[in-house]
Amino acid sequence: MFKRFITHSLNILTLFSISISAQIEENSDEPLIIVNDTTATIIDTTVSVDTDTTSRGLEKEPELKTFVKASYPDSLIAAAIEGAVSFELLINETGKVDSIKVIKSLHPTLDSLARAAVSQFQFTPGIADGNPVPVSLVYDYHFTLEEIITEIEEYTNIKGIILEKGTRVPLSDVMLSITMKDIATDLQDSCQTVVTRSGILPAKRYFDKIGSFAGQSLEDRSIITTTDSAGNFSFKSIPAGRAKLKVVATGYEPYYSMIEVSDSEVISIIIRINKIAIDDFEITVYGKAQEKEIVQRTLQAREAKRVPGFSGDAVKAVQALPGVARPVFGSTEIVLRGADWDDNKYYIDGVEVPYLWHDLGNNSVINSNIVDIVELFPSSFGAKYGDALGGVINVNTRKAQERTHVIADISTGHASLVLDLPINRKLSFVGSMRREYFMSLVALMLKQFDAGLDFKMYYWDYSLRMDYKPSNDHTIFCEFLEAKDILEFTDDEEKENSLEYKKGFKLGILGWDWAISKTWSNTFRYGLTPLSNVARFEEEKYKVSGYEHTVRDELKWKISEKLNATAGLDLHLEPTDMEYRYKGQIRTRKNLTPRDTTINNKADFLNGSVGGYVSVEYNPIEKLTIKPEYRIDYYPGLNYHGSLLPEIWDYESKPEFRWSHEPSVRLSTRYQLSKNHLLKSSAGTYNKSPGFDVMEEFGGNPLLEPARGSQYTLGYEWQISDLISLDVSGYINRQWDKSHFVDEFERGDGYDVGTLVNRGKARMKGIEVFLRHNQSKRFSGWLSYSLSYSERYNYKEKEWIVFDRNILNNLQLVSSLNLRRNMNIGLRFQYTNGYPYTPAKKVLYYDASNFYYVPEWGSSNSKKHTPYLELDLRFEKKKAFKRSIITYYVGCDRIFHFLQFKLKDNGEPLYLPSEFPTYNYDYSKFEGFANFPEPSFGLSIEF
Repeated sequence: MFKRFITHSLNILTLFSISISAQIEENSDEPLIIVNDTTATIIDTTVSVDTDTTSRGLEKEPELKTFVKASYPDSLIAAAIEGAVSFELLINETGKVDSIKVIKSLHPTLDSLARAAVSQFQFTPGIADGNPVPVSLVYDYHFTLEEIITEIEEYTNIKGIILEKGTRVPLSDVMLSITMKDIATDLQDSCQTVVTRSGILPAKRYFDKIGSFAGQSLEDRSIITTTDSAGNFSFKSIPAGRAKLKVVATGYEPYYSMIEVSDSEVISIIIRINKIAIDDFEITVYGKAQEKEIVQRTLQAREAKRVPGFSGDAVKAVQALPGVARPVFGSTEIVLRGADWDDNKYYIDGVEVPYLWHDLGNNSVINSNIVDIVELFPSSFGAKYGDALGGVINVNTRKAQERTHVIADISTGHASLVLDLPINRKLSFVGSMRREYFMSLVALMLKQFDAGLDFKMYYWDYSLRMDYKPSNDHTIFCEFLEAKDILEFTDDEEKENSLEYKKGFKLGILGWDWAISKTWSNTFRYGLTPLSNVARFEEEKYKVSGYEHTVRDELKWKISEKLNATAGLDLHLEPTDMEYRYKGQIRTRKNLTPRDTTINNKADFLNGSVGGYVSVEYNPIEKLTIKPEYRIDYYPGLNYHGSLLPEIWDYESKPEFRWSHEPSVRLSTRYQLSKNHLLKSSAGTYNKSPGFDVMEEFGGNPLLEPARGSQYTLGYEWQISDLISLDVSGYINRQWDKSHFVDEFERGDGYDVGTLVNRGKARMKGIEVFLRHNQSKRFSGWLSYSLSYSERYNYKEKEWIVFDRNILNNLQLVSSLNLRRNMNIGLRFQYTNGYPYTPAKKVLYYDASNFYYVPEWGSSNSKKHTPYLELDLRFEKKKAFKRSIITYYVGCDRIFHFLQFKLKDNGEPLYLPSEFPTYNYDYSKFEGFANFPEPSFGLSIEF
């Protein structure tokens, strides 16, 4: 019953609907069906079809079969006018549009254009009772910019590269922005348009679209992009017109430029931006890396070159560190923790070198522009280094930069040239050459003024390094360097007064680093050094020639996270030929009467050692590290019975073995109190070959044994902040069996006068404080203080006396301040006690035969020179050009020494920093010699 009711009701509604449609369409004999609320989307235009859902007699709704796109005027597109025009359409039984009525207007022009398009639509007819019927429907014609925006062409019309000004280094991750000059600040303004390849479009919609292209984005009204790893950048589909280009990079000055953009051609740009601080090390380095040794101080070359007082020499800058005594004027001696200067060892890239400084000019034998880092071990070093009682200095050179690079440097003392030549990612070369010329100019001037002196005095050095990396696991390099000092002097009036001094060495190095696996690695170094040293004065000539062979190999094994082991070979042999010639009068301590003598001695000698060592680094708990080490050195040039028992102190007796070898043990510990506080300690035994002192032909003793010693250190480290650290160390060192020259005062001790014996003794102790501020954007520097006391046993006076080079207090303040416009000013202040000297008490008599006064000397080293004050300044200014950087630098060393020229009322200098104990002719007045202030200047060109 209910089903019949529903069916009957629906039939009534259908007839009602048909009757209404018949009234609307008077010319139609067929019933009309009105369809509402139906939406259709045609291509890119949204079509809404509303169908009367109550007309259940309509079996099939009309479907749009042919769509005609309406014109969309550019003026209205540019005005961003979009939306829908609603029509009421009458679709006849053939599917054509018979009538159109606008029921919702958008814009008069768009209304007309839409009406014209809709009138050409073709629909499928509506079906009712199986027959086509006219249908009335509502249709929305949408005008939208989406289709136009989607069709915007993506093309590159701006591209380029960002380079660092001066160095030409490509810069990655640099941000660039393009802002159209004629676009108002507010992109939301619907009236703004841009001219594009697609026509005139609303600015906002266009920039929204190109801002979505890969590699660029839209921020405010600017298109943003960044450079890739090679410094390249590009902008896509930037509209034609004037645009502002902006470059922003951390650490660089902002760059701005106006460019004329074209949409028909590509603009290529090379942009060079200025670095705020033109330096390799201006990047802030936070924290203090854990050192390999208990006492190890490391200087980066860029930082070390700026330390005033050392003429830009990165290696000499170690003299500003704790544990290093102030050298005497004109000397290349490096006294580390009170040890004799010849107790030290010097290395370049892990290979031992005979010396590290030129005698003439006082510069290091390696150009600072190819130095990477300088490592100083004042004492307490591990088993890796042997045959040394003092300390160790290791200089690591750098490989070539990633681009061809030239550095030409000229200063008041020398000129140098450095070339970086990268071949590819695996192979590169770096070379340098340098020559001292100041004294050559002085010699030339003297010759022009006919001063009667003919002399040559200069040094030169050069180096060449090749690096090859065949794979990630292997790194190979070879290096060759040579250094030479030349001094020749002739007096034109007295031809017999001549002097010839030549000193030099060549060094070839082969290095191979091999990462065998994640747990095994090996480091190999081989060095070959031909020696050639000549000294001649009048009829006396001394010549040394030979070779030095160095082999160093170290194998490391990471057993676990808590346990590491190392085994190494350290071989350094010096087969040497020595020759000494003398003709003239001579007197000895045994025979004081001068007599004519001719000496012609030649000898062959094998100096050096063959060492092996093992060490284990163990972390029993997280905070504690223990490192025991054992080393044994065999001395093929010595003739004595060695021992397998390390000599921790001066044993009266010990078990002896046949071979001339010397064992040593070393132990170091570290305990991390907390994140920023560390305790450290070390103890060990050390030994040193007597070297050429065993040459009997030259007054030596072939039965000499190695000198022996022990070193103990206790230290504390505090990482105060990311940039500031404090290192405090105390040490006690002992040395015995040192090569000792017996004089006439030891006759009663059973030794022959004039011989060398293992009798020398030394002892040292001190405290060192190193407060360091690591390099930040503006400042770096440190405060260094050494309280050191070093003694030698004097067999004449039967007591310990102060060492000749002992300085009780050594305070230094070093600072480097980066100013604006790439300027830097450095300062170094130093205060030390004066060196000790032996005073003359009174004159005993006048020697009429030799015309000089003979004094009575006081106690050895019982007096000190005047306290030493030094103030050094250095100013540097860098200027970057397109392809080069010029650095100007000026400085003055020993500014306080100007005070020696200002006299007090009594006629004495206001301040006289004496260097040598000098008296007048009758010893009535002390006349200490002082060095002079030294101004310097120069310039460096990099391209």
